[in-house]
Amino acid sequence: MFFSERYKIIQPLLKNSREAKYLVFDEIDKCKKVISEKSSKSEMESDIEQLSKIEHIGIPRITDYFKFNDCCCIVHEYIEGETLKEYIDKKGVMDLYEALDIFVKLLHTVKFLHDIKPVGIIHGNIHHDNVILIEDDVYLTDYGIKDENKNPYQAPESILGVKKSKQQDIYSLGMLFNYMITGSYKKPGYSEKNVNITDSLIIRSTSANFNNRFEDTGIMITECERLIRNLSCNSSKPNSKIIAINGSHEAVFEFAKYYSKASSDNTLIIDADILHPSFESDNYILNEDIQSMMDKVDKGEDIEISFKKAKACSRVYIIPSIIRIEGYENITFASFYNLLIRLTEDFNLIFIKCSDFIYDSLAINTYIISDQIIHIMSDPLADIKLFNKISEYLCSRHDIDNQRFNAFIYKEKTKNIIAAGIKENLLGEYLGSANSQSRLYAKDLMNIANKIRRKL
Repeated sequence: MFFSERYKIIQPLLKNSREAKYLVFDEIDKCKKVISEKSSKSEMESDIEQLSKIEHIGIPRITDYFKFNDCCCIVHEYIEGETLKEYIDKKGVMDLYEALDIFVKLLHTVKFLHDIKPVGIIHGNIHHDNVILIEDDVYLTDYGIKDENKNPYQAPESILGVKKSKQQDIYSLGMLFNYMITGSYKKPGYSEKNVNITDSLIIRSTSANFNNRFEDTGIMITECERLIRNLSCNSSKPNSKIIAINGSHEAVFEFAKYYSKASSDNTLIIDADILHPSFESDNYILNEDIQSMMDKVDKGEDIEISFKKAKACSRVYIIPSIIRIEGYENITFASFYNLLIRLTEDFNLIFIKCSDFIYDSLAINTYIISDQIIHIMSDPLADIKLFNKISEYLCSRHDIDNQRFNAFIYKEKTKNIIAAGIKENLLGEYLGSANSQSRLYAKDLMNIANKIRRKL
């Protein structure tokens, strides 16, 4: 235990073989502080200069450090507020809005630590006693946990002595979020039916296999912001049918044309796939591009547009993306969703042509809000693999039911190849084949799917 004329110990906060923490009173600054006493061989000693320069609204600042015998003593600000546990014990579990507001602030703090250069800092001790709430501010401290022998926030691999990693903090964050909205440590299970987006976030964060967790907290922030948008948009959720669709532009247009003919609806294609090599703008009459429309909606401007048909013989309209890679970076899902809400006033049926790249966040979010997900296969031997990869990834990592995935074949002659592939691989349903004579009625498509299932 250290001795200092300046810092008078009020009470111990934590003590184990690696470190001790004490609540102290600073006789010079006349306030409470926390001292972390670590072995001089501690891995933190070499980083103390770097750590002392850290300034972030959600992290107690280091105000001093000194050595005593063989120990390195680090002095932190003391954040005197209400712990998350005390708050929940007093007021009960949080509603989702309140929990997400606090959790996103906490995620930004952990992301700041993980992103410190040249080597990120792993907190390693995230739990309900180390999150302090003061009005609208959220602080992440490291004062220990009141019962170190029963720490449900500790990742399984950390018990085995595995080196600290971002995934250990992510596990703790997932457990913490679960505690905030349930008041318990029982996690939702993979086997439960109708797992919602919130449960999916917790399940993925707290996977026993750290390789299955989120890669970093930045992705968690994106998922939480999407959940907040979904909650806030429930009252204004699009009434139109939204279909996410992959495939060549020609096939997508033909599919939309037949679909609109069968349903007698004006149909809109939003082309969010600017990188696809099959796009030939000269083949269609295009309306104003996505980015320009999103900019208008974001500024509160009305988009009173006289839409033009893509081809005179159709009831299909196309909004293209900007055909340049640098424009792609400006397409954010929040702006895209606001535009979508506006367009549902004019169209009952909207196809969103997504990128084939499954890690594209715009495509993933589009899949999630869509009523149906269709992958049109023009080259089945190659496309069946891509379709399965997309559907398997998204169903396992996001809140998507695999029954919403449909495979649709653009060439009649490939039917046998695909039928064979369905038996072994296909996660969704096969809807049939299209050619210039096809009439795409939902009942007919389901009959085709049922016939194939019976044959298999």
